[in-house]
This record gives sequence, structure tokens and C-alpha cells, in this order.
Amino acid sequence: MSQDQITANNCSYNLQTKVTMKNKILVVAVVALGAFSGAASSATFEWVNGKVTSFTAQLPKYTVAIVNNKGVRFCNPASGKDYAVNAGNLQYDMLKASFLNNKNVQVGVQNFGNDPQSGSVKLCIDRVLLTD
Repeated sequence: MSQDQITANNCSYNLQTKVTMKNKILVVAVVALGAFSGAASSATFEWVNGKVTSFTAQLPKYTVAIVNNKGVRFCNPASGKDYAVNAGNLQYDMLKASFLNNKNVQVGVQNFGNDPQSGSVKLCIDRVLLTD
């Protein structure tokens, strides 16, 4: 084997090593990004359908509407952080109208799993649809 062939083989070998290392780094970066984004929003989307039967306000901690025997909560659907319901909250107004008029409602929620604070599943309201 000549020196040129060895050099060519070494370059090829080094190039393959670099590509392999780049792929490993890329895979690690993608996995790390996936783990990071998964931690930020570990909730899953689902629908809760039925009639609003009651409201529970445990101020200042949280407010919950009961729809079809499930508590749907006024909290940030991206982070799960509870927020105070105020007079300008359109979702509250829609749920209240559903309750007062005995109408069906569809509530899209983000399910954050069991919540030790309330002792129930934390379903954060994402969207509300009034139906007839």
C-alpha cells in the first residue's frame, strides 16, 4: 500500500468517524430537546362532554366546574398553573351560561394527571364549545 492510499484511507476513516460523531451528537441533542419539551408540557389533550352541574371555588387556590362528573379546572393549559377567574373570563361565562340554561357543553382540556393539591385529576380548560 502506498502512502497516498493510506492517507486516503485515513481521511476516509476520519471522515466516517466525524460523521458518526456528528450523528451521535445530533441524536443526543434531539433526545435532549424532546425530553426538555416533554417536561414543559407533559399533559395530554382530551374532551369532556356533558352538562355543567356545579362550580367549586377554593379561593385563592383554584376554581373548578363539574362537567359530566369530571372537574375541569381554570388553569393554564400549557403549564398547568392555576389562575384566578375574573369577570372577563369568556370560558367561565360560557360554562356559566351552559349551567344556567341546562345546555350541553364540550370542554377541551389538558390532562396533567393526579393533582395532590385537590386530590383529583388536574384537567386544565383549553377550549369550550356550547352545543345544543
